[in-house]
Amino acid sequence: MKLTHKLLLGTLMMTGSLFAEVTTLLPYAASLQYDSSPSKSTKDNGKMAGLYFSYGNLDYLFEMDYAKTNIKYKNATTSNLVQDDFTVAYSFYSDTHFLKLGLHHISTTDTDLGNGNTFILTFGENRWDGYDKYSYALETYYSVFKDGFNDRNISKKIALLQITPSFTFSKSIDINTRNTLHIAGNWVHTNDYTKNNYYSYEVQDTLYYKNFFVNAKFYGGQMITGVKDGGNTVFNTKDVLNSGYGVKLGYYFTPSSILAIGYEVNKYREFLSTADGSYSVALLTYTYSF
Repeated sequence: MKLTHKLLLGTLMMTGSLFAEVTTLLPYAASLQYDSSPSKSTKDNGKMAGLYFSYGNLDYLFEMDYAKTNIKYKNATTSNLVQDDFTVAYSFYSDTHFLKLGLHHISTTDTDLGNGNTFILTFGENRWDGYDKYSYALETYYSVFKDGFNDRNISKKIALLQITPSFTFSKSIDINTRNTLHIAGNWVHTNDYTKNNYYSYEVQDTLYYKNFFVNAKFYGGQMITGVKDGGNTVFNTKDVLNSGYGVKLGYYFTPSSILAIGYEVNKYREFLSTADGSYSVALLTYTYSF
């Protein structure tokens, strides 16, 4: 759900400070609403708040992110799920290539998978053709939950490998307008669930016009205990994500001050449920760079 290095590079280019260190702070808050049917979702609603921090230039980028989540269940006797997510990453950049190393740690009261760690490795290439940009990346994630339960309710270590190749094309239309298309595929493999392989895809398109931008995204396929947003989001559940869509609208007050609101709907099959449900997320972010 977070804006990451793309936002920093955009800020650097718009301010003209291509070789100066830039610090970015991005506080965010979200509201979660789950399916009203108890047969489709045991969760009722939730809230999340966090802070993203980055420091770097076009040669390197250091990132940290912290998020606090609190989810209420429909059954009033069930204690709320309280979770802390920590992400730290360091990226190296050359004229055409980049490498990212990172770690995402989860501390949660949920005993289904329990606490866990996701190791992040991304390698990619950037190519410019005039004012147009092509990017290729291969994201690799390895998640480990040492005290989890598998989908047969057997207590054991749960380990998953995710490979995500992606392609991004950013087209300059005119001096005021740019369009960016992002396409990614996901393969999640594990020997610890009954089904070993899950495949999914995601398509995003962002249109920038003067001080505004609008983003639309869609995903499909199946993903379980997967990773999104460059490692900032880890789904530490055995729920299966099936499809979803979202929109985001943002406004640049200045090149370094950005406000954005977003809304997305996710369709999924909750673990042990016999019917598909859905949940929605309303998100508010503010970005300030200096």
